[in-house]
Amino acid sequence: MDGIPSVIFFFFCNILLLTRYGSAYPLCTDSRSPFIPKSPLAFCQYSGRVCCNSTEDVELQKQFKSLNVSGYGCASLLKSTLCSRCDPFSAELYRIGSAPRVVPVLCNSTVLANSSQSQLAATDFCSKVWDECHNLSISNSPFTKDKAGSVVNSSSRLTELWESKGFFL
Repeated sequence: MDGIPSVIFFFFCNILLLTRYGSAYPLCTDSRSPFIPKSPLAFCQYSGRVCCNSTEDVELQKQFKSLNVSGYGCASLLKSTLCSRCDPFSAELYRIGSAPRVVPVLCNSTVLANSSQSQLAATDFCSKVWDECHNLSISNSPFTKDKAGSVVNSSSRLTELWESKGFFL
């Protein structure tokens, strides 16, 4: 009977270790830990630990203004996209372990149309962006890329850049 408490203790210690090391840790795109800013961010209003300081926050606000988007719904989604750089898990959003990304991983493009997850995919972030923004002109859009994958500085609509919603997603 003396061995049973030891086995139970060992089991629970292993469970605690697995939960600690099995969960994702916050990490910024520059591979540093999120921090508590000296002053709250004015544009990207995250609370707690973030990956942007006030200077970067101002730069994101300038970038947002340069988009020159007229629709409120679209503007709100584009602001969320830009501010995702400040997210404490931005390294995962931008998949820094692979090729650098201009915009975060937004869509679940691996969902098959006939799968049980297709209903969830229909309401994902990219679908919302397409629905709100596809016919609005966006200057310097983060979704605009040339054939080499670089961002093109121009004013265009998503419908001019992507054949359909399916290609955008």
